[in-house]
Amino acid sequence: MDEIDMQILKILQDDGRASHEEIGRRLNLSRPTIHQRVKKLETDGVIKKYRTEIDWRKLGQTINVFILVKGIRCKEAAGKIMAIEIPDTNVEECHMIAGEWCMLIRVRTDTPQSIAAFLDALRDHAGVAETNSMFILSTVYE
Repeated sequence: MDEIDMQILKILQDDGRASHEEIGRRLNLSRPTIHQRVKKLETDGVIKKYRTEIDWRKLGQTINVFILVKGIRCKEAAGKIMAIEIPDTNVEECHMIAGEWCMLIRVRTDTPQSIAAFLDALRDHAGVAETNSMFILSTVYE
């Protein structure tokens, strides 16, 4: 991987829909060259997938919360946690972490009651000893 590959990745990270032609124009390279490089980055697993960035506010989901979890077997619990279904609530991320807490979950929803319902469902999970919720007030960089 070289500097050109890093530039391609930066462009795709900023705009996953950028065409090979557009990337080539920006980097002064041919479309076939960009196509070959992107294909190799995909084949090598550097580019894992393309995704859509959603404006959750337009869907009414303005509440964004990080939840720390303590006292569970993370690998066993992760699938069950991701399967918790509360209306208008999305578990966006679930990370196993080191330190005092063993898991960090990011949840987005539309009402505080939905977060309360999610926390109740989470605490009903066998082994959850403690949770700590942090409501995100604003995002500086994502």
